[in-house]
Amino acid sequence: MLKYRGSLDGIRHYKIKGKEGSFAVYVTPVSADRIKKGAEFARTRENMNEFGACGRITASFRMGIAPLLTQMADDTMSARAVKLMKKINLEDLSEARGYRAILVSKKGEMLIRFPYRESLQLRDVLRAPYSMTHTESKESATFHIEPFVPAKVLTYPSGATHFRFIQILSVLSDFAYNAVTEQYEPVEAVLNEKSVITYSDYFPVSDDVAQVLSLTSTLTNVEGLATAQVACIQSVGIEFVQQVGERYVSFTKDALMVGDVF
Repeated sequence: MLKYRGSLDGIRHYKIKGKEGSFAVYVTPVSADRIKKGAEFARTRENMNEFGACGRITASFRMGIAPLLTQMADDTMSARAVKLMKKINLEDLSEARGYRAILVSKKGEMLIRFPYRESLQLRDVLRAPYSMTHTESKESATFHIEPFVPAKVLTYPSGATHFRFIQILSVLSDFAYNAVTEQYEPVEAVLNEKSVITYSDYFPVSDDVAQVLSLTSTLTNVEGLATAQVACIQSVGIEFVQQVGERYVSFTKDALMVGDVF
């Protein structure tokens, strides 16, 4: 009933992007300096340190699909990814609390089936069996679909005339705390965020002829992926377009997910 900006009687109201309604929280009377130095806030500082690390590695995770973020990801993607990274962070038992590493190279399977758009997942639009493979060197990955009839296995938006498959192969380094810089950094900074995007040909959505597809993505100018502390993320998705003359126009939000991590 009452709308205002800022705080009122110790309560601050705010909005969360991608969610409806307003949210409220009590404003802490504790100063920032006390949180940074006070002995009673040691656990808080530990949590803040690791949470910041999860934000850093999520930023690198996002960069893997940077050219397609607007089209393939929703407003909740970062928050959901940070939550997953925190789960991976908790798996590190070698470092002290507050300085635990984020070892995606060891726990990358926790990212498999992560949907970049939560409301539209690949299984919602594609009902056909597929498989994913990669080379031992980890530099190349293939997305393969057995013979499929588009008209029978696709759920496509109104107005779409064609579709194509998309595959992204990206590199995400483990992140570890650096005592010298006093912040979390990628262990393999040179390899971190390397990526390549591969597209299939366009197919008519109403095509009733069986198609076979193998889509291969290969990272170039990279060495040592198989032995480095990195995870290679194979993301696969589908884009629906409308043909206008000789052009194909993307006019809708599309589906993309993490298919495999190796």
